[in-house]
Amino acid sequence: MPCGGPGGNGLRLFARGMALLLLFCAGPLFAQSADRFGQNSIVPLFDNEAEFRLPPWVRSAETLDRDSKIARGEGETANGTTRVLLEFIPADQRFETWTQLFAISAETPLEGPVRGYRDGQISVFRAACRGAFSQIVTDDEDQQTLVLGCPAYRDTPERGEISVMTLIKRGDTLVKVYYLRRGPAFSADRFATEGPLSLLQIRDLIARVEATTIMPAR
Repeated sequence: MPCGGPGGNGLRLFARGMALLLLFCAGPLFAQSADRFGQNSIVPLFDNEAEFRLPPWVRSAETLDRDSKIARGEGETANGTTRVLLEFIPADQRFETWTQLFAISAETPLEGPVRGYRDGQISVFRAACRGAFSQIVTDDEDQQTLVLGCPAYRDTPERGEISVMTLIKRGDTLVKVYYLRRGPAFSADRFATEGPLSLLQIRDLIARVEATTIMPAR
């Protein structure tokens, strides 16, 4: 299984403020599960398991480790919580210069409603981007799904990004599943034609991340 470590510039939103120990991928990290979309994968996250749809470039669950480079990090945050982070990029890309990234993170123990953590992600985008915008797609007590737009990074204004993510709270554990796509900077009011993702792709990604299921570990 090709494995690597997180790197590069831009919005590494979920690795800031934490010391992650990057681990080489040893043994099978993922189980397979047939579903109506074809096949999902299952990954353990503390006392839970996350069943998730494959990244959009992956052909099947059997080819996940061939179609992707995968990084796994686990460590303690500055707040004393523990976080696990799994990142996937296409096999022909590098973690330092990726244009597509799919990730799953879990952090525990965390208190408070999931809406507060959603608002935190919006604040991070606003701080890191010029003209950042957001659209909340799902607003439930235990799950929030949103689209975040970064027309131009403040530190690299020639580049922009669109992110689609869902946040799910189970007990004191927060799980995030998200997809990031980078490209040239774009205008916020013309993101559907100038941005790195079309409206059709955004709709597909919303369905993809929202298909995530969190269940107790078997």
